[in-house]
Amino acid sequence: MKLAQRRLLLILLAGLIARLIPSAFYAHPWDMYIWFKSGELGLMDLNIYKFSNPVNYPWGFYAYPPGWLYWLILVSMIGGSVSFKIFVVKLPIIAADLAVALVLYRLARELDLDENRSLIAVGLWLFNPITYFISSFWGMFDSIAVLFQLLAIYYLLKRRYLLSGVMIGVGTAIKILPALIILPIAVYLWKKRDDPLKTLALKIILPALLIFLLISIPFLSTPIEYLKALLQHTKS
Repeated sequence: MKLAQRRLLLILLAGLIARLIPSAFYAHPWDMYIWFKSGELGLMDLNIYKFSNPVNYPWGFYAYPPGWLYWLILVSMIGGSVSFKIFVVKLPIIAADLAVALVLYRLARELDLDENRSLIAVGLWLFNPITYFISSFWGMFDSIAVLFQLLAIYYLLKRRYLLSGVMIGVGTAIKILPALIILPIAVYLWKKRDDPLKTLALKIILPALLIFLLISIPFLSTPIEYLKALLQHTKS
């Protein structure tokens, strides 16, 4: 194994251990309650959006696309203590943190940063206090959406536009954030003069939309309730 690979592995390992240690013992109390409650309701009736706001909370109930909900339903099938279930809920978030670090490394190398600067980029992500706190302590799943957003950028730079669109679709089905890069992508394609309208419409937006709709199929029977949930946070 090369020295650079060993250094990257050590940084990733340190990031993983630092996240696993507190993950079972801390969580945002309200959000974790919503994760548990959503999983329980979803196990009884997958389309939890039709329940509107079953806990009468002003910020809404489960106000996200369904990608994360599928995982919560799986977790609800698992027995064990509350701490164990909190730990299991956070596992894909922690995995996404590490995967983002790897994609950042690849992006840095793709953009001709040297080895040291690429490793610094990895460290700045993994040991950023906000990144660390949100995944390991809070238990919010932003880094999963960020992972697919970064993959979309990576494939864009590789001119693999269909894959870029698919990544946007999957990421948006988890949290709306990745959809926001469509406008910057349009500007990027226009500056590259790479048939921007056709590429954007057919190779990026269309596959992104199809993937999002495919993941959303079980909830399209109540489109108004589904849309209200997705737009819940725009009120704030």
